[in-house]
Amino acid sequence: TDLIPIRDNEVVALGRDDASRLAHGELVYAGFSRGLPQAYVQSAPICGRWMPLVNEAFATMADVRRILYDLPEGDCRGDLAPSADGRPKTRAASCARLARLAGKDMADFSENDIQAFASYLARAQQRQIEEHIDLLMSRGVITPSTPIVGAGVGRSLIKKLAYQQARTYQDFSNLITISEELQELSSDCAPATALALLKS
Repeated sequence: TDLIPIRDNEVVALGRDDASRLAHGELVYAGFSRGLPQAYVQSAPICGRWMPLVNEAFATMADVRRILYDLPEGDCRGDLAPSADGRPKTRAASCARLARLAGKDMADFSENDIQAFASYLARAQQRQIEEHIDLLMSRGVITPSTPIVGAGVGRSLIKKLAYQQARTYQDFSNLITISEELQELSSDCAPATALALLKS
């Protein structure tokens, strides 16, 4: 997740490469689908108690997104990597993978339990992004009313975040001139789209 502060039509980011962007809070490894859920929390409330999470690659954020219906089943632009266990990208398989992250089987969970678990992990990831937004505000490069431009396959979640923070949201595709049938793809692949526009 790139947080690129822009003020008066100028990029005011301090970082110029991944290392410096990480150091300045302008790059957060909080991928929509590829990240590991336990990167954001070490334990989660499950069935009435705090459960430590297994520090293994048993599940990814794609499983969390699929359980919450933010991702469809199967391969899609938002989830091109193989699943953590090589099994299908179905909601049922995602539930089983997420259960393993808590050292459990899916039979140990009700639908409400697994939904609550996934929701907790998704909120933990969002909190990390929000904390980096707070860091940028503390530098004075953005304000509580600075609009957010969403780009990439996870921009639907960024749109929700903007709404929760009472910020104006603008989709990347609305900032460029492109045919209607390519709008979604242009936003999903915003860096490639920007490069193509620079070269044209």
